[in-house]
Parts: sequence; structure tokens; C-alpha cells
Amino acid sequence: MKRFIIAGGILAGIVIALLINSRLKYQRELEEVKKVVEKALDTGDTEDMGKAGKALEKNMEYGFPLIVEAAEGGNATRRCNAIKLLGIVEPFIANDTRDKTIDLLMKSFDGGGDDVRREAIRVITTEYEHKDCAGKLREIIKSQTNGEFDPAAIAAMEGLGNIAQEGDVELIGDFLRHRNDILRMGATRGVRNTATVNALKMLLDILPSEKNLMVRISAVTFAGDLGGVLRGKGADDETIKALADLLKNEKALTLMVQNSEAALYRKQFIELFDFEMPNQEMGEKYALEKFFFFKLLVALYHWNRGEMFTVLRERILDASGSERDVLEEAGSSYVEFLLKNTLDVPYREGRTPSVRLQVKKKNSGWLLDIARLLVPMLNTDSGGFALENLKRITGEDHEKDKSEWRELIERYDSEPDSFTPGGQS
Repeated sequence: MKRFIIAGGILAGIVIALLINSRLKYQRELEEVKKVVEKALDTGDTEDMGKAGKALEKNMEYGFPLIVEAAEGGNATRRCNAIKLLGIVEPFIANDTRDKTIDLLMKSFDGGGDDVRREAIRVITTEYEHKDCAGKLREIIKSQTNGEFDPAAIAAMEGLGNIAQEGDVELIGDFLRHRNDILRMGATRGVRNTATVNALKMLLDILPSEKNLMVRISAVTFAGDLGGVLRGKGADDETIKALADLLKNEKALTLMVQNSEAALYRKQFIELFDFEMPNQEMGEKYALEKFFFFKLLVALYHWNRGEMFTVLRERILDASGSERDVLEEAGSSYVEFLLKNTLDVPYREGRTPSVRLQVKKKNSGWLLDIARLLVPMLNTDSGGFALENLKRITGEDHEKDKSEWRELIERYDSEPDSFTPGGQS
């Protein structure tokens, strides 16, 4: 009997020790979660946010109150970062706390500073897709006066675009002709987000008359983006004609004047919209002018008209001075774009391996077409441009004369499998 009592005591001691160790381990894990989340709330760093999201996936019950406390606090930076985290952890939000999360985000529309309001609108419309906030977003947009822009109104345009209902496209589209350049930029993003044919036509309508080059680039970019969802839905011919007409007829000198107009708002555009800029230094000569023509080519590419490079080639041959420089730089950027999207086709939702292979083949064909167009340019004033891009397309890094390049392209034509873009195997 005594042995059983001793054995029972030992067993009980082991169980208690295991429970204590388990509790201590749990406490350590919770402290680690708290440490990771608090760091993300303080820094807002992308890597820190990612780590916090992973930690919260398994510990939402403990971590969620930390986020809510920060989101309702008085520190604007932590509030903004907390709202970003609420977006990251949306897939893990339990049904019983989802309503509380939505309420918290809605309350953030009205206070906490511009960054907090903008982030709350972004998260609730993109991550939570909460359509019931549309009425509030419309109020914010309509409250925008004719004076200085309200950052919340810009965010509301973009957010409402994500959850747009009938009539919302027109509401946002009215700001495409607002006298404030920043509001017009916001409207291009809002109508793009609606992904409707009507929105596409609005973007095309402002392209000839818009005076700010950044806004024009935004409209061109989004008109191209919409090719992925609207191609074949009735607007193809109209869109391709509008973009091709600009590629054929837009003058670099006009763009230079519009670049000066854009310079007044450049810093705000970049801060408010994460505006995509050329890789060159912001003030470098020709940067935005070149970018405009490059974006036209890319937009046409998204509408399955990558062969429009031939239009740019004819313009280069007829141009001189600064205009030729602008057009050549745009052409070189387009070759780089095609190469990147041929060698490393980006994953997109619904893009199966067979579709990705089709993209590679299509892009390879267009690159070979461009190479064929470049050979006759070798003995022109644009010979350097032609040679540089022939080398990029084929991967050949040594000099060849015109006849040798012609023979190489003819070999590729007769033996298609021998052509590997960029010389990559």
C-alpha cells in the first residue's frame, strides 16, 4: 500500500511538473507574441508586420486585444499600424469579433489624423469588403469642397471604387475634371477600382485634355490594367484606338510642359498614392516624358497589342534631338519589360501553368518581332539604340554588322526553338 502511495505521489508530482512546464511554455509564447506585435505597432515595418501576422494566426485570442487597444489609443502612428494589422489578420478574425472590428474601423473614418482615416478606409474596403460603409464614403466624397483636397476624400474615392454600386462610378468620375490635380489623381484610382467599361471610357476621355503629366500617366496605366478584366467586353476597339492615337501623335514637347505642371505636386503624389516613378533620379531629364510613352506601350500590351512597338519605331526614325531621345528611352524600357515578363512570368490569380506558358510564347514572339524591326535601324542615327536592344533581346554581347544580325534573325525565324529571349536557356 505504501508503495502505491509513493508511486501515486511521484506520478502526481510529474503531472504537476508537466502542467507547470506547459504553463510556463504558454506564457513564454504569449510574451513572444506580445513582443512581436508591439514591435510591429511601433515600427509599421513590412517585415515586422508580416511576423506579427504569422504570430497572430495561432494566437488571435491573446493578440487581438493588443491590436484593439492600439487602434483605439491616442498615438496616431500606433493607431495606423494597428489598423494595418487588422487588415493582415482579417482571415483569422472570428465571427464574434468581426462586427467589433468593423465598428472600430468605421469610427476611425472620423478621427485620428489623415493616415489613420485613409488606412481605415483602405482596410475596410479591400480586406473586409464591407459594402455597408459605402454610404459613409459617399458622404466624405461629397463633402469635398472646391478648395484644398481632403486626404480622406481621396481615400474614400479609392475605397468606394472597391465596393462600388450603381451610380458610384459617376460620383467618382465627376472628380476626373476637378480643378485640383490631386483630386483628379485620386479619381483615376477610384474609377479604376470599379473595373467597369464605363470607368474605362472615363479614363480614355480625359487622356487628350489632362494637363498634369502624372495624372495622364495614371490614367494610361489604369486603362492598361483594365485590359486584364475588360478585354473582350465591348470596349477593345475604342481603347486600342485611343491609346494608339496617343502613341502616334503625342509630342514630347507637350509632355515636357505637362511635366513642369506635374512637378508642383510630385512630392504629394508620391506620398499619397505611392506613385510609380521611373528608376532614374526624379529630376533627371526626360524621365516622365519617356515614362508616358513606355506606359502607353505597356497599356497596349495589356490589351493584347504588343506589336504596337512598330508605331514607336516609325516615330523614332522620323524624330530628332530630345524627342528621339525620349522615344528611344521608352522603347528600351519596353524591351526590358517584355524580357522580364517573358523570363519570369508573374503569378496572378487564375493564371495556370499553361496560361503562363502561353504568355511566355506570346512575349517571345513580340521580342523577335522587335528584333526584326531593329536590324534595319542599325545604319541610322538610332543605330546605337538598335544595337543595344538587339543585344538585350538575343543575349549576344559582341558586335555584329547589319548582315550578321539579319542572318541571325533569319535563323531564328527558320528555327524558332533556337531563339531564347535574352539568351537565357
